[in-house]
Amino acid sequence: MRTLSTIMPVAITGVDLIPGLYPEWYAVLQGLSALPLIGVAFITRGSALSAAFPKKN
Repeated sequence: MRTLSTIMPVAITGVDLIPGLYPEWYAVLQGLSALPLIGVAFITRGSALSAAFPKKN
């Protein structure tokens, strides 16, 4: 979850910036769908979640 929520907004934005690949309205909707993923990335990389699930050595 941590990895995908970090990589997917970058990938979505990169694909949306290719001219002529999608209609503008579709690119805007994809960009809007990336916003919740950015929120998930911040939540999953936060200190509260890291404290709840410590890494085992």
